[in-house]
Amino acid sequence: MRTPYLPSLSYPFSLSSVMLSLSLAACGGSPAAEGSPLVAVTVVASEPGGTVVSEPVGLFCGSTCTASFTAGTTLRLSATPPPGLEVAGWQGACQGTDASCQFTVSAPAQIQVQYRKVVPTQSLLVTRSGSGSGAVRGDGGLDCGATCSARLPVGSPVTLTVAPDDVSTFTGWSGACTGTALSCSFTLSSDSAVNASFGKPRSCAQVKDSHLQATDGPFKLFADGDPAKPWSAYCAFTSPPTTYLPLVNVTTGNFSQYTAGGGRPGNTVRTTFQRVRIDPDTLLVHVADLTYSLSAGLIVNPDGSKITQMNYGSASDCVATNSMSGVGNIDLGGTAFAVAPNAFVVSGYIAAGGATYSADSRSVDLRGGGFCGGIAVRSGPSSPFNLQLIYKP
Repeated sequence: MRTPYLPSLSYPFSLSSVMLSLSLAACGGSPAAEGSPLVAVTVVASEPGGTVVSEPVGLFCGSTCTASFTAGTTLRLSATPPPGLEVAGWQGACQGTDASCQFTVSAPAQIQVQYRKVVPTQSLLVTRSGSGSGAVRGDGGLDCGATCSARLPVGSPVTLTVAPDDVSTFTGWSGACTGTALSCSFTLSSDSAVNASFGKPRSCAQVKDSHLQATDGPFKLFADGDPAKPWSAYCAFTSPPTTYLPLVNVTTGNFSQYTAGGGRPGNTVRTTFQRVRIDPDTLLVHVADLTYSLSAGLIVNPDGSKITQMNYGSASDCVATNSMSGVGNIDLGGTAFAVAPNAFVVSGYIAAGGATYSADSRSVDLRGGGFCGGIAVRSGPSSPFNLQLIYKP
């Protein structure tokens, strides 16, 4: 029987490579099935001191070894690195980065495996908490649900970024990260844990803090930050951001009127409100904010000054004693709020007026006047926010 020719192999790679070379063995005098040639497999290791073994058996070597297998055999190679090293990956007919690889012996081929120095790692655990929701993402494709973890080389720089959902706000980091910025960075020097807390926004300012690209428009807020107390707001992202309560009935309700006549001649002044400014922490309305209102009419005072608009929740006239021809209305129907009791006061030169609450306190009809008097919201000691609302879903 003629000895099969095996081509010489050179290995133009660094000591960090491992090569497996395959060459066909001659037919005859072998345990191969009839018509199935033998294929020689050669293993070359980059570093001495480890082992590579095969399944089925045949290969067992440190730096290099050769064995023949029947073509068509599914061969599994397993590497045990020398102390202090780990498998970096296989190349050639056998692929992957695990400590073992598998391929089918079919034709001459070359396979490489690489050893590398073991890099110490530390664990990183990321969790979420709070009543809100959002994503936490990090370097290297880290994308957390309720929790996620990773092992990273010691000394790795870590950057984590949060993205609250549309009805949530980010309330802060704890653990290896601190503060309320949407991103945090630190160096992983030990096993570390980070928690990202999400809540429900109670104000437009909180919405802007968590959604930097947000523009003026409707948003869902939550009284006291309570998930069970949602309400529809309009956010104007000025500096600082301002929170408004949109009013539903802007045709027949939500108006204030000074009726002309008597001591105040001219054309009756009527202001209709589409939105009112609200302090989301106290639920007090700024009745003098006329940003989202429309006014018509003109009344001239005896001193020459003019009345062209009215505050929210007021009704006045200057016609006659007890005339009460001034009218007004607050209608919170369709919102999550009602008017607090005893919110109005009658005042003026000779004042008259009254407030009639609906059964659910969502609507209040106002009548006011007298001789240059009327009814309006009670004034606070200093704050311009003075109409108290209560949450009433």
